[in-house]
Amino acid sequence: PICGGDGGGGDGGGDADGGAAPELVPLDDVSVSGGFADLPTINPRVAGCADYRFVYGIGAARPTPVSNRLVKTDVAGRGGDAAFEVAGMLPGEPLFVPRPGGAEEDDGVLLSMGTDPDGGSSLYVLAAQDMRLLAQCRSPVPLPAGFHGCWLEEGGGS
Repeated sequence: PICGGDGGGGDGGGDADGGAAPELVPLDDVSVSGGFADLPTINPRVAGCADYRFVYGIGAARPTPVSNRLVKTDVAGRGGDAAFEVAGMLPGEPLFVPRPGGAEEDDGVLLSMGTDPDGGSSLYVLAAQDMRLLAQCRSPVPLPAGFHGCWLEEGGGS
């Protein structure tokens, strides 16, 4: 892992002797996330680190009752929040892929299948550092929208 500090798990808030519970504070810029984020993912190299900084997921450009953008939240509150959206696209669960040899936590790409405005499907590849579109790979056939990715055998097995 590329953890800073001790890489430990933190104390989780209140203690067993009746100590005060932690105060809940918003971690994201509501103008970016729409006030919610779901299907979170982080760089797998910082999994288990207490001091990871970035979380990626789906969010919303309001007003809407559904997710319509991919979001990056800087949980350290240092201004790293960012978003990516295509008008009318419904994003699926993002997956963080670290760049081999990358030293920074957000050095990698974010992959997400999206249902495009015309009902087709595309794989979106974003630069994780600034949520910039690197590639859009259009599927030759529409794929069903789903919350989680799934793998099929070659030939589309069931």
